[in-house]
Amino acid sequence: MGSTNVGLWVTKQFRDLGDILYIGKVTELKTIGHDAQTLTIGAAVTLGGNVANGSPIGDSMPALLALGAEVVLRHGAKTRTLPLDAFYLGYQKTALAAGEFVATLHVPRPTGKLRFRTYKVSKYE
Repeated sequence: MGSTNVGLWVTKQFRDLGDILYIGKVTELKTIGHDAQTLTIGAAVTLGGNVANGSPIGDSMPALLALGAEVVLRHGAKTRTLPLDAFYLGYQKTALAAGEFVATLHVPRPTGKLRFRTYKVSKYE
């Protein structure tokens, strides 16, 4: 999901991406849920690909990192959970193992009267 960098690879660098797997119709990956402590966001919700890409130009990473989010990785029936700051190893490098994909994100919910806001600053023309 998403096209933060991949779209630029195609339109600016004219890369041939080969076969691409579209996950936008996978119901289990399109869910959003919560309990008292955690907001759970499926990878096919609009920010999923943005997180899996590992690019610093992604909109959601700074806020998710500040909130202490975790990423749930899946390969077949096997899952593992990593803090988002441990998932990113460098520029566009992640801790994804061969065959793994981002399944969900767990974001701690603010407690008490804490409010969290984030703003995107961008060039306006």
